[in-house]
Amino acid sequence: MIVAGAFVAGLAVGRATDAGSGGEPLPEEGFAQTEEDLSSSILSDGRTWIGLEAASVRFIATIDDASVYLGRREEGELCLAVVYGSERGSGVASVDCGDRDATAQIDGDRWVSIGRADPAKMNNWSPSRLEQSQLSPSVTLHVLAR
Repeated sequence: MIVAGAFVAGLAVGRATDAGSGGEPLPEEGFAQTEEDLSSSILSDGRTWIGLEAASVRFIATIDDASVYLGRREEGELCLAVVYGSERGSGVASVDCGDRDATAQIDGDRWVSIGRADPAKMNNWSPSRLEQSQLSPSVTLHVLAR
């Protein structure tokens, strides 16, 4: 089951859609932060324990028992974080950061990416074997087709 965060395209007018290139914000960064963005699963004493600036964190979607977050590190690096819920034991599954691109693994058959997906982080599967769907304006879900 996939539950995506609410994104209204009209709120992002004038925002860059490229994955954070040139310091431009992503569409998701133009949305006001919500309580869901600042879930207790990633915050501790007002800061994220996964290295993201709390003010930059945006909830993207829940896929089964894994929540996907977008955020930035203090240095401005763009990051995707996958955080497991209670079904698998709470904690981080995967975090990946980069200047423009990030690819984080949900499980053995599913990944999320922003910008250009990195096949090396996706078990070197051929793109033709992966089905894609947009979770948000900038985040793509990749599922291994069996």
